Amino acid sequence: MFKSVKNVSVAVSSLLLLSLCACGPADSQASDPDIARSYDVNSIKKDPEIAAMLPEDVIKSGELTVGVNVSYAPAEFFAADGKTPVGYEIDFSKALAKVFGLKAKIVHAPFDAVFLVGASGSGKTTLLSLLLREEEASSGEIHVAGNDLRRLANRQVPQYR
Repeated sequence: MFKSVKNVSVAVSSLLLLSLCACGPADSQASDPDIARSYDVNSIKKDPEIAAMLPEDVIKSGELTVGVNVSYAPAEFFAADGKTPVGYEIDFSKALAKVFGLKAKIVHAPFDAVFLVGASGSGKTTLLSLLLREEEASSGEIHVAGNDLRRLANRQVPQYR
């Protein structure tokens, strides 16, 4: 079956590596669906140049109020306590607030209070449609799943959600 010691070594090493991939601590967070993971935004610093672009009343308030409908896991949902909003959109909002030098104030609201909703009940605007508008950025890039958003066709973007 094996023609050399080298082939046997490679086969045994591969099997050992694969068996170790299945191992993990019993208390691993990945095995507990009730543990909400979040990104630590404490290392993010205020960017004075960007913060200066905010309206004066927002700067004076010291808060960035973000309305969310907390029913779209993993984007935004309540932690196990049933009160604390978590998810990657919550993390993004907190990170953005840090860049502005503000504190994020996350407010749960019904869907039609967060987005413009037409008579049919369908959303008339979303963050994604705002990102896909025709204006070109003068600098920087927006990446979705590692892909530059400007290089994606509109029909490709939903597959990266």
